[in-house]
Amino acid sequence: EVIKYPLPEITNYPPSINGGYTNTWGITQGKDGKLYFANSYGVLIYDGKKWESVILDNGYSARSIDVDQEGNLLVGSQGDFGFISNDGKGNPKYISLKKFLNEKYISKDIIYETISLNNDEVFFRSSSKLFFYKNKTITTIDKINKKKFGVSRYLNKKLYVTITGLGIAIIENKEPILIPNSEVFNNKTITGFHLSEENNLIVFTRKSGVYKKTNKEFVKIKNELIDNIKVIYRTYSLNNNKIGLATY
Repeated sequence: EVIKYPLPEITNYPPSINGGYTNTWGITQGKDGKLYFANSYGVLIYDGKKWESVILDNGYSARSIDVDQEGNLLVGSQGDFGFISNDGKGNPKYISLKKFLNEKYISKDIIYETISLNNDEVFFRSSSKLFFYKNKTITTIDKINKKKFGVSRYLNKKLYVTITGLGIAIIENKEPILIPNSEVFNNKTITGFHLSEENNLIVFTRKSGVYKKTNKEFVKIKNELIDNIKVIYRTYSLNNNKIGLATY
């Protein structure tokens, strides 16, 4: 039975008003109450009355965004990543963190995910490299057996990363440790990780349904509604252990 909800009042801000481009890739809220949008133009900022924008140093899109425990706005771009600071006059300014890499990093890889971890550490993910930033130091993890990195999630202080063609890994001491029997996802596209009330891993796939880790195996959950969804593009953790699905 379909559950019907009243339609909330929606105010739309097109590019002609917000000053950006059509595509927005991520949203977060700062401790200052402002909303920050990772947009194809750069970073858009809305305080409830007016819009501001920040163009990144490389001129590319902002593709991922998050806020850390100190309230710093973290941004992933194309071949670059950093944070939004202040220019001393109250104006927002983008500052790249690439200068803290030990190696010369020249790439156009998109930073698809920006995640604030505990202990003031920040995680950035592209499809070919993982970056961990803390105290002006960056540690990296390269592709394993030339396999790309996929969707990542930080759950209960554990970082889960998809390795396309290999399975799911937990990052421990900057080393990816494959979860036993996660090779069941080798020919599937993972779109989200979550934890159940019993702290079991729940894995959503793009076209192959949802799986739950019980003991040492991943078992597909039979659900007619989910099985009838053609594509699950992304999943989101909501309040009260609920999970939102973005579908086609």
